[in-house]
Amino acid sequence: MLSITGIMAATARDGIIGMSAGNGLPWDYPEELDIYRKTTAGAIVIMGRKTFEWLPEQAYKTRTPIILSRSFNVSSGIQIAGTPEEARDMAFEIAKGSGQKIFMIGGAETAHEFLDRGLIETFLLSTIHHRHYGDVAMDLSRLAGWSGKILTSTPDFTITELQRPGLAG
Repeated sequence: MLSITGIMAATARDGIIGMSAGNGLPWDYPEELDIYRKTTAGAIVIMGRKTFEWLPEQAYKTRTPIILSRSFNVSSGIQIAGTPEEARDMAFEIAKGSGQKIFMIGGAETAHEFLDRGLIETFLLSTIHHRHYGDVAMDLSRLAGWSGKILTSTPDFTITELQRPGLAG
């Protein structure tokens, strides 16, 4: 059965995921980024316009992007969806023929929309242990009640696989 997995890194205290100035990450943990690169390689990745513009072009050589935007225009054959449901349907159609996994990779607004609409069944969350400055945050309360298991733990971050309530076995 096809499903969408959310994937994000956020600080433990306040859910910071980034900085709007420069569209960057407020931390630098190469091991954490490498895990996500390997996890999403070869996959369909759904993201908002800002995340698409922030990621280096080389990220799309091994991934199939779908951009969630109501007004963004881009050439080069990248698919644009106006709603989370349209993005899901596009991703499912591609995945049916290719067998690719599907990830929602950000940003916060996109994650909130997918979570609020029940479109994500599993969420891979990197909890960053150190305090970092940023002004883009994910509302982690949207994951309250999800059950989880730790996949990786380091002094800097912990990656947990969370299951939406009612799906965990």
